[in-house]
Amino acid sequence: LPTPTYTVTPTETPSPTPTATLDRTATAAARASATAQVATSTAQALVNFFATRQAITPTLDIQQVLEACDRQYALLEPENVSVAPSVNQTHPRLIRNGQNWTLELVIQNTGTCDWPAGVVFLSFVRDANSDVSEFDDNCLSQDRIFLNENFTRGGVANYRIDEPVPIGEQVTIEMDGVAAQRFGCYFSTWELRIPDYDLFIGDRFVIAHSVFGGR
Repeated sequence: LPTPTYTVTPTETPSPTPTATLDRTATAAARASATAQVATSTAQALVNFFATRQAITPTLDIQQVLEACDRQYALLEPENVSVAPSVNQTHPRLIRNGQNWTLELVIQNTGTCDWPAGVVFLSFVRDANSDVSEFDDNCLSQDRIFLNENFTRGGVANYRIDEPVPIGEQVTIEMDGVAAQRFGCYFSTWELRIPDYDLFIGDRFVIAHSVFGGR
């Protein structure tokens, strides 16, 4: 049977908008109580999600369930996403300066637990200091290698996976980018993470693209 594929769009978590009230203490207490109820309900829903699919005791909390999983992934497409393309070839990640472009990542869940909807994020890693020496053979010079560059349009740092991804299935994450004005090789580091529980899925990986034109 064909493997289902889901498309992910960047999601920003809205901040609560403050409202005026005569009794601020009572309002704050009510909000804290409501937030706690939502968090408890969400955590229990996630535990139930895992428990209905695998032999996991429902009395475990979500942190224990997630920590018990072997959290892994496989990056299926595009091939060699960490390698900067040469300016001497036609390549989908060789972009004219200032131009918009799109990158589609296809990621497979190769771990031992399903990924519940809305829990896993693809996140940009700031100040990653990644070693890209094995990926920069096509770069013209060291002063044209740019690290820690978030290539996304608008600087989107988090992509939430809003659909469940069962074991062995895959998800497509569509990233809208914009090329820089300076020509050279650009590298950014990303990671799959579960931010609510400070957990990670597999290792970080590098996304590379090259820019031609410009100064």
